[in-house]
Amino acid sequence: MMLHVNEGRHAQCDLHTTTDVVLRPELNAKCSVPFSTGTEPKCCASDFTLSEIKSLCGKMDSAGSVDSLAAEEYVYGGTADWRTDLYQYACPTIPTHKESIELIKSYNGKFTPELKSADVDMPYEGTYSQEDYAQQMIDEYIEAGISRKDVWPQSFNVDDVIYWVKSTNFGDQAVALDDKYEATEEEYRAWHTILKDNDVKIVAPPMWMLVNHDPNTELGIAPSAYAESAKEHGLKIITWTLERTGPGLNGWYWQSLIEPVENMDKNAVDGF
Repeated sequence: MMLHVNEGRHAQCDLHTTTDVVLRPELNAKCSVPFSTGTEPKCCASDFTLSEIKSLCGKMDSAGSVDSLAAEEYVYGGTADWRTDLYQYACPTIPTHKESIELIKSYNGKFTPELKSADVDMPYEGTYSQEDYAQQMIDEYIEAGISRKDVWPQSFNVDDVIYWVKSTNFGDQAVALDDKYEATEEEYRAWHTILKDNDVKIVAPPMWMLVNHDPNTELGIAPSAYAESAKEHGLKIITWTLERTGPGLNGWYWQSLIEPVENMDKNAVDGF
């Protein structure tokens, strides 16, 4: 037994916002929570066969109001005005993970696959374990003849990352994604120690966790204590992400730099 390893936007259960599944009555009915006016749908990869998933059209990750009277309004509404729906009208196909590997390989690209958290109980159907899931992703790169030097497997589940380090040849570039946003300095230093002790070499927090506002520096920016801790523990850093925020360089991804960003914007206007 294997889980469907498809290219999802965020999670196993995001098909209601990343495909047109709720427009297909027979497939909408199979969703964990089908769309109906006033009801927030939940459609998971595990709700469908692979052939059913392959029959769907991909779309920009968005959704209109659940109070929409028409399913079309829910499916194609809600796209942020700084994103685009330009590429979704010709019914983009949903690739499997294996198919995405072949596509990226054809362009001589590199690979940064994230093993998404399962929204089903593991072991899945009693036999398919979390380690099986982690191994399946790596096996698909091996089967495609991809060098481990071109793959940076990543997960928010540190057990996945340690598994890749200890049990596969893809561990040197395994990335420990960090979502412990409220951790104290003592807590993230302890976590960095765990990573180091398990030979994990790369940590990946969001950008704002790596920098702080410092009015005594030229640009008002200085490395955070988190960044210094990662360096002290010998960890390399890959951070995220640049394209998730609208114009203005503000919001969640810039939260530790709101004041210097505002000052830079003001200086740019003054200089202009």
